Amino acid sequence: MDVRRRAIGLAIVFTLAACGGGAAVRSTQTETPTPTGSSGPVETGTYEGDGYSFAYPASWIPGEPATGFVEVVISAPPAARQDGFLPNINVVMEPLRLELSTDEYYLASKQTVSATFAGFELVDEGRTRIDGQPARWMDYRWDSQGTALRQRQAYQVRDDAGYVITFTASPSAFEEHLGSQLIVEESFRIA
Repeated sequence: MDVRRRAIGLAIVFTLAACGGGAAVRSTQTETPTPTGSSGPVETGTYEGDGYSFAYPASWIPGEPATGFVEVVISAPPAARQDGFLPNINVVMEPLRLELSTDEYYLASKQTVSATFAGFELVDEGRTRIDGQPARWMDYRWDSQGTALRQRQAYQVRDDAGYVITFTASPSAFEEHLGSQLIVEESFRIA
């Protein structure tokens, strides 16, 4: 199935995407409501992509990756590196050739990720809303060539595109930085 092959490529790309050059960033001095697990309001910046935008913690660093479907990678400050890994959030926007619901897109991606990633272990999954529309998320652990990682991915299909917002960190840094992912998810807007 073409959707599965693309999902495998996307899963690998948005998991291990590296930061690149500049980004279309508008600096703002706004405060975002406190996400779960955070100690107070967070100063945010705004990223404006092609047909979407979102807030992110102002201390995080946006960059445009040099790879395929990944639109942007927002990395934690260098001091946040734990266990050899720098927490990051990336956004994938995938043009869909088939009409898929958010649930269908999520389930196909979940199946592909679980079959592809070594040591895949689903921690939790659920439903949420992104830009007022139904979305799905999953939280899982896996092993990338000896490096333990933990990820949260939020999925939504709008019109003919699939959006995936992925937060990746070492297991020891995951809870500490999860609030940054929630800021992105809660503020994500599609034009």
